Amino acid sequence: MGVVRIKISFEIDANGILNVSAEKITTGVRRQMTITNDKARLSAEEIERIVQDAKRFKAENDDHRKKIKAKEALENFAYIMRTTINDEKIGSKLDPAFKQRIEDAIEEAIQWLDDLQLVDSQLYHDKLKWLESICSPINISGKQ
Repeated sequence: MGVVRIKISFEIDANGILNVSAEKITTGVRRQMTITNDKARLSAEEIERIVQDAKRFKAENDDHRKKIKAKEALENFAYIMRTTINDEKIGSKLDPAFKQRIEDAIEEAIQWLDDLQLVDSQLYHDKLKWLESICSPINISGKQ
């Protein structure tokens, strides 16, 4: 009696379907079976829920990104203005009362930032406009 030789192949497609085939080499008889895992598949409702969650999370991420950018803009402006008025070339040309007003406003803005958790981006924009309005008389040459 001879040895039966069988060629077996397994193939998994992109959908997770397993195709198994066996062929008896001596006779060429071939059998094939497909195995699916229907239990692991998502229903249309589950897919729709996942898509909606993804859209919501994207919107939340976009909102968070706006808040961070607005906060950074205010922080950057405050620190740049602090450096500007402390520069001898510029600070020495400023009226002492005006310089003090700007220093106070900068410190108030920085303290405001330190005391907050992340807030609506509009609040940061409003605070930035307020600080810019106080600091606006300072131009590039440092004259008021």
